[in-house]
Amino acid sequence: MIIGIDARMYGLKHAGIGRYVENLVNKLLAIDDNNQYILFVRKEDEKWFRVDVVGNNREKVKIVVVDAKHYSLKEQVIFPYILFKQKVDLMHFPHFNVPILYRGKYIVTIHDLLWHDTKGGGVTTLSPFFYTIKYLGYRIVFSNAVKRAIKILTPSNWVKNKLLIAYHIDSNNIHVVYEGIADRYLQKNDGLKDIKQKASILLKNKFNITKPFFIYTGSAYPHKNLEILLLAMVEFKDYQLVIACARDVFWEKLKVLVLKYSLTNQIRLLGFVPDEEIKILYKEAAAFIFPSLNEGFGLPGIEAMACGCPVISSNRTALMEIYRNAALYFDPLNVVELKGCMKKILNLKTKSIFASKGYLLIKQYNWLQTAKETLKVYESCFSL
Repeated sequence: MIIGIDARMYGLKHAGIGRYVENLVNKLLAIDDNNQYILFVRKEDEKWFRVDVVGNNREKVKIVVVDAKHYSLKEQVIFPYILFKQKVDLMHFPHFNVPILYRGKYIVTIHDLLWHDTKGGGVTTLSPFFYTIKYLGYRIVFSNAVKRAIKILTPSNWVKNKLLIAYHIDSNNIHVVYEGIADRYLQKNDGLKDIKQKASILLKNKFNITKPFFIYTGSAYPHKNLEILLLAMVEFKDYQLVIACARDVFWEKLKVLVLKYSLTNQIRLLGFVPDEEIKILYKEAAAFIFPSLNEGFGLPGIEAMACGCPVISSNRTALMEIYRNAALYFDPLNVVELKGCMKKILNLKTKSIFASKGYLLIKQYNWLQTAKETLKVYESCFSL
């Protein structure tokens, strides 16, 4: 069977979905010797894709360039024609942006229903007119994607239940496949002395982190609810807050809030940080704080746990399902609850307890298992 995968969002530059595509593709190629794969990639990624991703798998993998951006009209018009020419038996779209004109057999991964729940002028930089057009387009494309898919993958039961309520889909066609932790987070560490030396150089010389600190990683989109972190930090004068994320359209708004609360000396806005440095930040942090209002899985939290960093998490959406008893939870609209959790985690015994719980939890999230379960879903589609 020829299986196609839309790999245009492969890699860390595409945040959580990029991590999903990267790890799923790599593990599938490692375990599946029975099927042929066609990976659809962007032009600028073609060369390194052939070397770094395909490597020695050239006999079972073909690379096809799709020179179309996500969520674009070009994607809707050109991509279906390219897929038709390649004659894939089964296509996997790892995000909701399935071309409406595509009529082949496909499965789709729905990571969340964020924009069903989060909408309005506060979540966009577009004018009201263009936002309305874009939002209508999103609802049409999303509805088409889930209604015509022969199978749907979700990263949590929470997302599955949201889909069942919103679209009345047959529950047997929705498969919950949990995500995993990248191998780079599970590799054996250097010696304790080496880690401390690297951390000291990185924190002081590169990032100007001069006090004990809490950390957040992820985007600065409104639903991430970062303002509550800033409000909480007003009380923690002896601590800093490190925010590491690829700069997005809301980065400048975050800077304005930092000035508003007079937190310039306490907040470190790092922008994009590579995983090797993120690992060190996690290891040195007092806690990872995730105040999000809407998450379909919550990958940063389990990556923090893999580094021994205790997690303080919002109690909304899928996060309690994923983190279970390994996190301290708070109402993300209640800054008093958040500050209470921050004070609790500064107790060394409490911090040690939740770090240990995190280490136990992460054993349940493995990208190899994700790939195996996804492959089973592929195989279940062969006779459909």
